[in-house]
Amino acid sequence: MKHQTFFGYLTLSSILMLTPVKLGLAQTSNEFQLAQNPDNFYQECFRNSKNKNQGDMTRCAQLDYQQADKTLNQVYQQLRSQLPNTGKELLKDAQLKWISFRENEWVFSLSRMRLGTGSSMYPSVKVAFYSDLAKKRTVELQAYVRGQTLPPNSGNYQAVDRHLNQVYQQVRSSLGEQQQLKLKSAQIAWLEFRDTSCEFESYHFPNSNNSCLTRLTEQRVETLSRLLPRNG
Repeated sequence: MKHQTFFGYLTLSSILMLTPVKLGLAQTSNEFQLAQNPDNFYQECFRNSKNKNQGDMTRCAQLDYQQADKTLNQVYQQLRSQLPNTGKELLKDAQLKWISFRENEWVFSLSRMRLGTGSSMYPSVKVAFYSDLAKKRTVELQAYVRGQTLPPNSGNYQAVDRHLNQVYQQVRSSLGEQQQLKLKSAQIAWLEFRDTSCEFESYHFPNSNNSCLTRLTEQRVETLSRLLPRNG
């Protein structure tokens, strides 16, 4: 599968055509061994690197992301194989919305960094960001494959939703005008992903009630809370 923009995309073809990702990355025996054990992949890759410079950081970050991308595609494909046609369509819709959210979230995150696209650190920062989101999405899909849903921390969706709105407004008020626009786009994309993901979950797990809405909203609160200005 071809990646767009320096390995930074989980392309639509990997979702719509369900084509397994071909890594083609095992340049050394150490890297091949790392590909078999994704836990702490980046740290181990960098520790085994020869020069331990920015080039090695970028290479290890790209390897880490491609391993995460491969795993996500495999789990997605495994889940899809368990579903009837309606479930397949709902899952595809949720995954496409996740991709849209990921892109908008990256644009917003980049707006908060002093990092130009020509910076030597830009490729490694971007793929590290993508890798983190891919791994989190994989955990969610792996639970579905096992016939489970991840439990929320709270049983009160309304309270969690109010908290999200409060945190969102606090973060927004701390940003400049252009950053506010990018945050708004990311939040709208996240809402679309949340709603389609929960539509799939309520179809696949009819007795899940509002647990999906609560869980994903809690996760968003946690993400945005890290952006709150620190006092002092």
